[in-house]
Amino acid sequence: MRGGLNSNLGRHKFTLVLGLLFTTNLALGDYIDFFKLDYGQCQRQCRDTFYEKNHEQHPDFEEDIVGKKVKDEEKCECTLGDIKLGTVDRLNPLQDPPPPGEIVCAEEETTHQSRQFDSLAEMPLDYKFLNNGPCGKCSNSHDIEIYKETAQTLTNTTTNCAFKYVMFGEHQSRECFEHVGLTPGCSECWIDNIGCDAAHCVDTCLVQKLRPRAFDHNNNADGDLNECLKCDEQRCGTAFIKCAGANRRRAGIESDIGRKPSEIAKPMPGEGHEPVHPILGEEKKE
Repeated sequence: MRGGLNSNLGRHKFTLVLGLLFTTNLALGDYIDFFKLDYGQCQRQCRDTFYEKNHEQHPDFEEDIVGKKVKDEEKCECTLGDIKLGTVDRLNPLQDPPPPGEIVCAEEETTHQSRQFDSLAEMPLDYKFLNNGPCGKCSNSHDIEIYKETAQTLTNTTTNCAFKYVMFGEHQSRECFEHVGLTPGCSECWIDNIGCDAAHCVDTCLVQKLRPRAFDHNNNADGDLNECLKCDEQRCGTAFIKCAGANRRRAGIESDIGRKPSEIAKPMPGEGHEPVHPILGEEKKE
């Protein structure tokens, strides 16, 4: 099993630490307010806003952008050296990630280069399906295989690494997450997502984590995501998909998060849809 807390004792100790964190925050208020720290959110917002506008002319532009939180406001000041780029909102809007549409990302079986196609029917025979939607940094056969191996543990691992981000900083979160085994580019998407969760969802997820084990599930009784995962999906999911390309359901992998069958990618076209691609061993029909 990769990552996560693998025993009731480990979970009990971890929950105790979170409880102490929560009560310490309540007692000390603004002196140590874990819920008002930035967790790199302004850096991400400034990078994502202004890099898109300038990366073609300035390839190294992204690394030089600095984002700082405006005191007592949910705004970020973005600068490049002495140049003021502008002010952006610090928090992401509440929105579901965009649907993948007909686009698919696939990998050429010899060179292992990924490429996206307008539809599954247009994917050549020497390409292997990776994920629905555009390609990203996790759209490769290695990371998809890790997704499969950690299908029942990755959510718990990233949740625990996120709390380490909150309590001890990004470095500890990186050490926590590096054992998962994803490629460096894909790992950066996940670390960014963890930082985004820390900025947007720490209070919601802390309350969820402190619930009794019998009530601490990824899905509620009605099948919907729990409040912590819902916050992650609606606040941070769009940016993650843009970076990673492949998540587990877009890669057709059932995981420890309950999803409707319609949300999980199917590498084959629907019944009666021609041509049928040989991903499941059938010959292509013209």
